[in-house]
Amino acid sequence: MREQQNRALKFWEKNWHSAVPLKIKRLACEPERFIWAVSMAQSRCSNLQMRIGALVQDANMFIPYAGELLLH
Repeated sequence: MREQQNRALKFWEKNWHSAVPLKIKRLACEPERFIWAVSMAQSRCSNLQMRIGALVQDANMFIPYAGELLLH
């Protein structure tokens, strides 16, 4: 987990410099917020295969309330 946090922090430091457009900076003004967002995305993503007629397709889903669903 710490390795993932360090990777996210290095990414933030590399890409959130002063020349980055303001609309991107607003997404994560400080590194703690960025690390939180990355951890939320990593812990609430799920992959599955769906069948639509004869077609089998991989699907990626982001389920923001996954943690709350598991608690109930």
